[in-house]
Amino acid sequence: VDSQYWNGSTWTSTLDLPTATMFGGGGGNHDDYLYAGGDRSGTNTPTKDTFEWNGSVWSTGSDLVEYHDGGCSFGGNTTEAFIHSGHDGYTSAPYYKTYSGKWNGSAWSASVSSTYGGQGRSGSGTPDDFIATAGYGFNGTGSLIDTYKTESFDGTSWTNEEDFPNDAAGNKTAFAYGGTAAG
Repeated sequence: VDSQYWNGSTWTSTLDLPTATMFGGGGGNHDDYLYAGGDRSGTNTPTKDTFEWNGSVWSTGSDLVEYHDGGCSFGGNTTEAFIHSGHDGYTSAPYYKTYSGKWNGSAWSASVSSTYGGQGRSGSGTPDDFIATAGYGFNGTGSLIDTYKTESFDGTSWTNEEDFPNDAAGNKTAFAYGGTAAG
């Protein structure tokens, strides 16, 4: 579980996460990074762990309120962050989650759930200006699908936005598996 950062021309290795973790979400930069959720070593063991990177060492932050595993959307850093959707490792049905959480610099609090959510959502932003799209989740009526639904969050409520284009090769719906964009 090697951690690395890009300095503009080369990759530099840093210290490993305190606990081997994958499929979580993270954001920030090389000296101010927050990582949360995921799965311990791909063993279908979801975690609510939070890790903070200050440029030199990882420290353990307070746990997430809910599980966010299997690709969730994430935006922010150690000062302020937002995490949305994911999978809970089959801990409680329905497994594809629509909930969100806010990080205030020292602790997570529950936020508003969305309509679609699910595993593999991509997105980024802040707790008051966030967008999430695609993934594998609910179609708004309880059925699971590869989704191209896009939603934005304004700090109070989720709004349905224009669907992500679904004209990919083979005319299938778009699908993502986690990830963030520049916030």
